Amino acid sequence: MVGSAQKRTIYKVLKGITPEEVGFLTDGRKEILYEVNLTGEIMAQLIPEFSPSLDLVVPRYCPCCSQPWPKGRPIPEGVTLIIKDEVKKTYSGIIIDASAFKFEPPLFLRIRDKSGHLIYSLSFAERDQVVMNGLVSYLAGDDHLLTHDRVGSRPLRIRALNFIDGDLVISDRDGRLMHGSKHNIELMRQCRVVVIRQP
Repeated sequence: MVGSAQKRTIYKVLKGITPEEVGFLTDGRKEILYEVNLTGEIMAQLIPEFSPSLDLVVPRYCPCCSQPWPKGRPIPEGVTLIIKDEVKKTYSGIIIDASAFKFEPPLFLRIRDKSGHLIYSLSFAERDQVVMNGLVSYLAGDDHLLTHDRVGSRPLRIRALNFIDGDLVISDRDGRLMHGSKHNIELMRQCRVVVIRQP
């Protein structure tokens, strides 16, 4: 929920924006269109509080004995579990092709696998990256992907299976691919994710 102090900050930012287009409706009312970039100051006000967490669908290992960490066991403070790179290929970003579905793009998208595990959301991202770039970038069609800095020239391409209750659903296998290496986890932390949607 956006509080009154946050609203004041947003209004202050919006006051300085020049209208893109001014027109009149048939009943004589004035219509003013603004184009607003949500990243930066506005996103900093909109983003909910969250704490980064890595609840992965791939096993994590004890740094001392290299054994799989038991599911549900708390991780002691100061211990960083090891992610073994099950995915050997190094990708430059992640593309989720959701062009088969018509949906209103959520500001803070969640991606789940078919089994319901959370694969990507705010909790996987670095807050500063979300503020400056947004959690994901939405593109209508893949025309601009070849030159899109966010995903680079060697992205991991994943096809979405469905869009349910505000969440994109991918296969369990693709969820393991996204979580399958330290590098892929870092791509998500840096918000190097693009979603292709219908134009």
